[in-house]
Amino acid sequence: EPPRAEKRTRRGRQLKAEGGARVAPFGIHSITSEGSVSGDFELPRDGEYVVRVRAAGQRAGDELPKLQLRIDDKVIQVFDVAAKPDKPADYEVRQALSGGFRRVAAHFINDFQDPTAERRDERDRNLFVGSIEVEGPVDPGPGVTKPARLDVILPSDGRSPREAAAQTLGPLAR
Repeated sequence: EPPRAEKRTRRGRQLKAEGGARVAPFGIHSITSEGSVSGDFELPRDGEYVVRVRAAGQRAGDELPKLQLRIDDKVIQVFDVAAKPDKPADYEVRQALSGGFRRVAAHFINDFQDPTAERRDERDRNLFVGSIEVEGPVDPGPGVTKPARLDVILPSDGRSPREAAAQTLGPLAR
């Protein structure tokens, strides 16, 4: 059984807040104008990692809050955050990353306000980030080979079952 991938999680004051981001007393970051929260992660080797942001949003106007995921300042993906503050969700991507120190950031990129909106909870678009997590590596790593392809030869047209078996299994014996 392959080893379980390690999860590295940053939350609360382990995350750096910039721009319109502030950490609340209960550890959730509220981003009320364009800004970001980020965390630094040390990855043991090059490989495939799952990067996950636990987030929720407050909708205003015609759009959901947009979370832009960046790794080392490179935009990886933009998510429309449909989860509401009372029920946050995970927004994740599987990504090839180099080993070493990596900065993972969640940016709020579409701030909007409409003080005239009829419903009070639809007047200000905001993003809430609970945690940033990097899981992995989730690939087998160097030195681990995939099983060889096995072409099955069936007995037919004068090929006996023994000959078919020898042709099928021969490459595995080499």
